[in-house]
Amino acid sequence: MGGGDTDFRYDVGAMATHAQRDLVKRHVSEAVSAGATVLAGGKPTGTGTFFEPTVLVESTTR
Repeated sequence: MGGGDTDFRYDVGAMATHAQRDLVKRHVSEAVSAGATVLAGGKPTGTGTFFEPTVLVESTTR
């Protein structure tokens, strides 16, 4: 997967802050702990505040 702020093949931007990126990372981790499966993405990538576009299946709501 590509990415980064100089890779213009993709139309996905970074989170605005490191705190937002960390929150998304925590949400994905909690979903996986609750039984979800990551089909794609699921982790920070590149530098700064980028997070891979993520697809989860078998997730539940609280």
